[in-house]
Amino acid sequence: MEYVSNDLQGSIEMALPATPVPDVDITTRPVGELWLEVGKMYFEEHAYKEALAAFNRALQADPHSPQIRVHIGDTLFQLALYEEALAAFEQALQYSTDTTCTLYACNCKGNVLYRLGRYEEARVAYHRAIELDPNEAIFYYNLGLVLTCLNRQQEAIAAFERALGLDSSDPYTYNSLGNSLYRLHRHEQAIAAYERAAVLDPNEAIFHYNTAKILALLNRNEEALVAYRRAIELEPGDGQAYNGMGDVLFAMQCYEEALIVYRQSFHLTPGDAAICYKLGLVLVRLNRRMEALAAFAHVTRLAPDYAPAYTQLGHALYNLEYYYEALTAFRRAIQLDPYDAWAHYGIGNILRDIGCEKDAFFSYTRAARLDPLCKPARLWRTQMRLYLTTGKDWRRVAMQQTM
Repeated sequence: MEYVSNDLQGSIEMALPATPVPDVDITTRPVGELWLEVGKMYFEEHAYKEALAAFNRALQADPHSPQIRVHIGDTLFQLALYEEALAAFEQALQYSTDTTCTLYACNCKGNVLYRLGRYEEARVAYHRAIELDPNEAIFYYNLGLVLTCLNRQQEAIAAFERALGLDSSDPYTYNSLGNSLYRLHRHEQAIAAYERAAVLDPNEAIFHYNTAKILALLNRNEEALVAYRRAIELEPGDGQAYNGMGDVLFAMQCYEEALIVYRQSFHLTPGDAAICYKLGLVLVRLNRRMEALAAFAHVTRLAPDYAPAYTQLGHALYNLEYYYEALTAFRRAIQLDPYDAWAHYGIGNILRDIGCEKDAFFSYTRAARLDPLCKPARLWRTQMRLYLTTGKDWRRVAMQQTM
């Protein structure tokens, strides 16, 4: 049984509902078998509560049947009742004398433990399945997934490769292999794995998206754009693909295009503060100050504790000469993150402009110490020192301020 996610919620109903029971020949078969068949029919129709009620009736007639307990476990899993499902699979293993049933129950037990976040126990369950049948690819695939969660990436890679040795036609195994290779910074190999997955299933958007992410990381921007566009073509509602594409366009300084893409991303994920923040940054690059101000202000509403948004809000306000409001924003940023060099730099600018050169010097010094790469802070610190020691008017110095 392959691990399947399910978001269904519900409680167990032990009695059959009024829904008509599917037609089953009841003339010659034992009662337990009849209820088992009814449960299977309901299960195939995704009527999981009704299926569970039928399987429980079957279990009443044959309380020692491991097969019925497996069906109960499968149904509870689909209902997201994982603790109960785990108990059912463990009971099936206690009663099972059939290798096939034991294998299935071991794998399913691992799946439930995986869903419960009990990864080490899941690993043990999958290992037991492998010991019983070392030639089943799905067991190695599932083992690889749980090893990934345990951050044992090298072992996960070995498991995925073993799975592919048994079945090289599964694109998801290549995708998972790519994920583990990516975590080990083996980027070129990860790209090869994702691309192989895309060859096997060219219509699965996630394979193209994963490829694009690593290509962008390697600054192979043109290739990344191609992969992102393909992912979006296949999954036009995926806001994260638009977000990644926007990052690539921003890095390429294609700001107008980046703005369009970020806006689409934010339209698809309107509560994502990080994307709204990027919208503000690209608007700054386009010198659209009022729109940038609005974007950063919106970020502070979406994520009130996100310090960089207040820093950028402060700079946007400063550029529009709203000094008091800018100072308030910078102070809020520093309250959230005392090590934010650009917020200290922004305060230095305000203090400088209102004639508090000594205080400005200390703010610039603080910013330069926190981030030696904050070049404007270093330049203005030098200028303030020169003014304080010689009286040379800093206002005559032509200096381009950048963020």
